[in-house]
Amino acid sequence: VETVRRRPTLPNLNDPRAFIRDYWVLGRWFFLNGIVSIATVQIFPWALALFDGPAAAAGYQAVMNIANLANPIVFGLCNTILPAVARAHEESGVQGAWRVAQTFMVIGAALLLLYAIPLMLLPQTVLLLLYGANSPYASLQHVVPIVVFAVAINSLVDMLSAFIHGLKAPKLTIWMNLLGFATAALVLPFLGPVSVISCAVGLAAARTVRAIAAWRVVARVRLAAREANDYHPSPSVS
Repeated sequence: VETVRRRPTLPNLNDPRAFIRDYWVLGRWFFLNGIVSIATVQIFPWALALFDGPAAAAGYQAVMNIANLANPIVFGLCNTILPAVARAHEESGVQGAWRVAQTFMVIGAALLLLYAIPLMLLPQTVLLLLYGANSPYASLQHVVPIVVFAVAINSLVDMLSAFIHGLKAPKLTIWMNLLGFATAALVLPFLGPVSVISCAVGLAAARTVRAIAAWRVVARVRLAAREANDYHPSPSVS
């Protein structure tokens, strides 16, 4: 879609220093966000492997495989939201960019509901279809709804992050991702013995905190934009 709407462009390599500097200004925050996000995901299977054995880690991953069916939806929409928001931001400011992002987020939310609701209501059926009745993972039906909820919430937050990145403010996403990681690290020891269910609850808690933080970031960005418009009203056209 983006290729049709806007022809691809190649970077200008006449000034390599400027090229590297421009990419590093934005890229360093994406890089750091990626590290924090990966750490938040990996803390749970590693904890399971260390304290409950590799079989428990495998069970956790088996449930994650089901929840991660949302990945194509999220990746596709985030890769569309970011350039669309960046273009709208240049043309009509933060409020215009938010209207564009909302359209894609509504589409994403609808698609996520179509995937999440059946998985949460029929977890046993999904496990049997994917792994078979004799699989050791067939007994994890009580974990599936929790993990699916966590992944669905996180998918919506990823779309909010794409909106923030489209405003060329990736630094704002660092603290909300760090809050999510801190929640995962702090909650896990208080959930009792490390198990698949405790890790699922910990993941859901971390994703919920990240969602609250993301919404506060977006609200502050939009409020700052409104106040700036109120303080510097556009001149009327005579």
